[in-house]
Amino acid sequence: SSILNQTTGSTNSSNKAFNLSSDILYRLRFATEGRTLSANLTNTLRDNDGATNTESDNTIFGVDTFDINIRQNTPTKGTTKSLGANFTYTEPIATNHQLQLNYNYNNSATTSERSTFNVDQPTIPIAALSNSSGSDYVTHRMGGSYRFSIISEPDSGKPKVRSEEHTSE
Repeated sequence: SSILNQTTGSTNSSNKAFNLSSDILYRLRFATEGRTLSANLTNTLRDNDGATNTESDNTIFGVDTFDINIRQNTPTKGTTKSLGANFTYTEPIATNHQLQLNYNYNNSATTSERSTFNVDQPTIPIAALSNSSGSDYVTHRMGGSYRFSIISEPDSGKPKVRSEEHTSE
């Protein structure tokens, strides 16, 4: 058996990233027991930059032996930004019965770029090895739940409180 081809290669990568997130929660209890309002705000920011350098020396053996030398640079960049809010309101509707209403908002935007260039043509991207994408999502969710508790007799040996919760979104 004879050698069909021979390759010597190296790859160098360099990346840096930045991540920042915050979360703020505010909760208000009203004078009526069980009545509350809470707001939770979230924010995320991610940014990354990188580059990969690839070198490959290839020899293809056959009837005609020939060399292929590849020298490529691939810069990459990506960002993510998101903002969210969640609001919850609870209301007692009878003894041991509570209604909870929820609203959630989220906005998320993402971009990603990757371009591959031959080192000897640094301004002309290789289309088959390059891409760019982005997405932007906005969501709204609403829902509610109903909770009730059954209090048993203290001398029955059974648990004093049993809770049931029914949720829908």
